[in-house]
Amino acid sequence: MKIFILYFFVILTNFWGILFTNGCYCGRMSEEEKYCNSDWVAHVKSLRRGEVRDKEGKDNKTCNQNNKIDCIYSATNSAACGVELKDSQEYLLFGRYGDDGKRKISSCGYNREWNEVSEKLKKLLKDGDMDKYC
Repeated sequence: MKIFILYFFVILTNFWGILFTNGCYCGRMSEEEKYCNSDWVAHVKSLRRGEVRDKEGKDNKTCNQNNKIDCIYSATNSAACGVELKDSQEYLLFGRYGDDGKRKISSCGYNREWNEVSEKLKKLLKDGDMDKYC
């Protein structure tokens, strides 16, 4: 009986360790649900990436080359649902505005390289037909 309790405790400890080390959890959502849950949608080209530190912690920041305020923010690591965009790649992004007004993306949203986006989705977005799913 003591061995059983010991094994149970070890298994339970491992289970809780797995849950807490994998901090990012996203429920399964369709493209339409991700679209409807987003505040903004953009076809972007990632030109420059950097890490910023503010009072909330660290974020990855991707900006355009003109030093305008065309920046998109994401957490710095995948455990916090962060997304890392590759430089010089085009993406279709569905994002949210943070409390501070910054454009933010997470791995729970839609973040695909443009060449991986289906022609059907491109057409639905171009024609404005994605709104009918919301």
